[in-house]
Amino acid sequence: MRKCTNLVWFDLDRLRRNFSGLGVPKGERLAALTLEVVLSPDEAIRGETLRINVPVFYPCPLCDGAGRDWGFPCGYCGNRGMVEAAESVRIRIPPLAQAGTIVEVPLRVLGIHNFYLRLFLRIADAG
Repeated sequence: MRKCTNLVWFDLDRLRRNFSGLGVPKGERLAALTLEVVLSPDEAIRGETLRINVPVFYPCPLCDGAGRDWGFPCGYCGNRGMVEAAESVRIRIPPLAQAGTIVEVPLRVLGIHNFYLRLFLRIADAG
């Protein structure tokens, strides 16, 4: 029954800056990647471990992050020097979770310093 719905759009370039270090404004503040998570009544009562995939970027394996391969634009990474992947974050929802509960999870372990996950919990109707 569990369902995650993305509630906000986020700036992919801002996310990418975490991994490239280029163009990071000094005054950039932490922002939320907000998701609504719908749990069944049973899941809310017993608690649940969620896996949320978060986009991350790694140096291109072909051009080693240069964006160019032997003087030519790298076709593998589209001349960006980075390739996108997804890393899974495990989030434990405690037993007896209530509708409206907000769970916030830092993403520093993934190398993301300017975003965190904010989950809004909702309980589905039992009918």
